Amino acid sequence: MYYKIASLLLVPQQKKNHFSEVFIAQPDPEKEALAGRLFILMELNIKRVEGIKIVNFLIDYLNHHYYQNDKLLLREKVHSLKVEHIFESVLARSNKSLIEFLKQEKIKLTPQLADITVGIIYKNQLHFSNVGKNRALLVFKKEKEGETEEYKITDVIAEQQPLGPTPKTNKFFDSVISGPIPPGSYFIFTNEALPEYISKKQLTEIITTLPPVSAAEQIKRILGTVNIYVPFLGIIIKSTQAPEPDPTPSAQPHHQTSVYPLDKMEKETESILSPYGAINPKQWIKKLCSPLFKKIKTIKRRSLPLAEPATKRRQPIKQKLKSWTKRTGAALLAPCLYLWSKIKLIVGKINSFLRAPSFQLSLKIKIIILVLSLSLAGLILNIWHTEQKKQEIAQQQKYQELSEQIRRKQNQIDAHLIYHNNDGAKKLLRETEQLLAQLPQDSPLRQQQYQEFKQKLENQLNKLRQVNKWENADVLIDVTKTYPNANIKNLILTPNKQKIYLADSGEKSVHILTPSDKTLTTVTSINLDLSQLRSPAVDKLENIYWVSDKYIVRLNGKEETLQSLDIEGVDTKEIAATAIYGERLYVLLPNKNQIYRYNYSSDGYVNPLKWLYQQVDLSRAVDLAIDGFIFVLYQDGQVERFLRGRKTDFKLAAVDPAISQPTKIFTDADSDYLYIFEPSQKRVLVFDKKGKFIVQYQTGELDLKDFTVDENNQIIYLLSENSVVKVPMQHLKKKPD
Repeated sequence: MYYKIASLLLVPQQKKNHFSEVFIAQPDPEKEALAGRLFILMELNIKRVEGIKIVNFLIDYLNHHYYQNDKLLLREKVHSLKVEHIFESVLARSNKSLIEFLKQEKIKLTPQLADITVGIIYKNQLHFSNVGKNRALLVFKKEKEGETEEYKITDVIAEQQPLGPTPKTNKFFDSVISGPIPPGSYFIFTNEALPEYISKKQLTEIITTLPPVSAAEQIKRILGTVNIYVPFLGIIIKSTQAPEPDPTPSAQPHHQTSVYPLDKMEKETESILSPYGAINPKQWIKKLCSPLFKKIKTIKRRSLPLAEPATKRRQPIKQKLKSWTKRTGAALLAPCLYLWSKIKLIVGKINSFLRAPSFQLSLKIKIIILVLSLSLAGLILNIWHTEQKKQEIAQQQKYQELSEQIRRKQNQIDAHLIYHNNDGAKKLLRETEQLLAQLPQDSPLRQQQYQEFKQKLENQLNKLRQVNKWENADVLIDVTKTYPNANIKNLILTPNKQKIYLADSGEKSVHILTPSDKTLTTVTSINLDLSQLRSPAVDKLENIYWVSDKYIVRLNGKEETLQSLDIEGVDTKEIAATAIYGERLYVLLPNKNQIYRYNYSSDGYVNPLKWLYQQVDLSRAVDLAIDGFIFVLYQDGQVERFLRGRKTDFKLAAVDPAISQPTKIFTDADSDYLYIFEPSQKRVLVFDKKGKFIVQYQTGELDLKDFTVDENNQIIYLLSENSVVKVPMQHLKKKPD
């Protein structure tokens, strides 16, 4: 491999009139060996929607027409056919195809609004074309006389530009810059902003000391601390071709020209031929044993008394080793101690075997066996260390590829949503969720990137589901502040939209709330049981009706007095829901698979009539609403429509997620919509009266009990715990001023 390559893309927040993308092709090894790798760096100063379409077109066009080019198959036979010739021909055709695409999509894009770099890296040869303000920085070593080599950085594009003003052209790619990458050098393609926030010295130090993937992550980490919403783009290429050795011998003094150059050459050759990541056993043995050898020499020079025990004579060496061990790093100490324990065990077993009477060897043979054992252990440690390095690099490359795939798929999802291709968006969302589940989160920076991807995915999913989230709800009143024992069960709004009635089982009373001034009054009765009021309904005269376990409770809207009403032919415990249309009361009875209609009299509701003329299964029905038609809501979220006692053709459109536990349906003769309340999902769903899905309103914090609708003022009132909350509608057409 002649090179290593990595991309960098940091976009804090995509602007509406700006779009950025970095692409590195991932061909199979055979195609890469034959044609190299294609890379693209783009910044477009146009609408984000149009930018996504252009980026997808340009990437697909160049990637396909370059790697599927017939001329690539002839390169092995026709040696005069060069990669740069094929690349130039593809760029020339892409100019024409891009202009035709812009005309077809009616997009206005000129070279002055685009910063695009397209290139090919093949072995140690680099060929690229540039339009706009992108930078191409070459980092190379420059030797000074009498000084060590230092890295220099230069802008290749700036050196190639002619003096004077740049002539305007309609072509995006009108020239190609070609040449070899010097051995041991680096190429960095960036947008205009990146070199302005990282100094050349800092950029050179990062790129020359870290592998390209790690360098890209380090630059992201630095730029992530910049509190400026500017996109940063980059592609880092490292030439892995070894530089040619300098044939000029270095000047040495005469007395050092014999042994010193040979020792130096031996050390340099040994370091060059050692594999990447390898551990030099000589250096480690020298570092580990040099303090010990110095101590042993000191002990030999010292005269020890014969009476002193041996354990005491060895005590200073142990103390020295302990203090030296404490100074070593934790990362090196753990594997070294583990390896030492294994070596000690092996050496002990070998020593016991060698001391056996049946097997006696000379001291020289024993030393050779011991050295071979230590060498084998060092080799095993070296292999383990190298494999760890390879795995780390492979994981970084996999992370970068996953990030690029997620970013591209999310851009494609945006395009599908704009053109209402919901099926395509759903498919890409599922694929993106699977990729996101594979994305590592083993560092704070990666966790931040994961959260950004996840948040964008949730926003796209909400847009696909047509979710409108209620972020800030206006609390009209919390009844418990006035009545600590309050337990509000339901609420209902009067036809004139001026009062809300709240049934309170805790206080055994009815509260009347005026939304305009947030005042609360209370009505109660010592003769009536108000602890179980449910299924409220209202008539045109502003009278409110509730069902209790014994009778119907009626509140006179004008006099604000309570009375009980009897109802013929039915036990009130069997009533699931009620509704008033005209002057008649309609009662839903799931146990009897029937809807009863009643006429009102001063004594109560009399003359029950079975309204349904056909057999219908209402055992799972939970609520009904009337606008001339009767709409019946079932436990599984289905809605059936009836007219003159018979079922008519009607079906709600599917929603995501599906309705599973609804409790209430609302509409009236003046509304064009059906409202379905599902408190378990904390949402209110809106359909038109043909069953078409319009929108779903959702809140993530409120614990909902009931709701009612005021379309005149475009408000939905929610009952949350014992509070009444007001939230806005956004699906209604705005009224003219």
